[in-house]
Amino acid sequence: MPLTSEAPTSTPGLIETVEAADARGHVVSRGVMEAAGSSISAPIIDRRGTVVAAIDISGPDSAFDLDQIDGRYLTAVRATARRSSERLG
Repeated sequence: MPLTSEAPTSTPGLIETVEAADARGHVVSRGVMEAAGSSISAPIIDRRGTVVAAIDISGPDSAFDLDQIDGRYLTAVRATARRSSERLG
């Protein structure tokens, strides 16, 4: 049973979601894990190209300026992940 109506409900749907996130290099989740919740994540990659961690900000929608999810918040998360990856070599 899916956590919310936004969650993938099949293995092919989950694979499609993961592949799309991989291609974008980040995840913006709106209501997938919890209704009225958002999360913005980006991978931290080591010098071998392996994902070793992630940067994530998440919380209730009321904690975000929802018009800035794909702007200010995503930009900050991706920049932090990039800087962390660069420090790993």
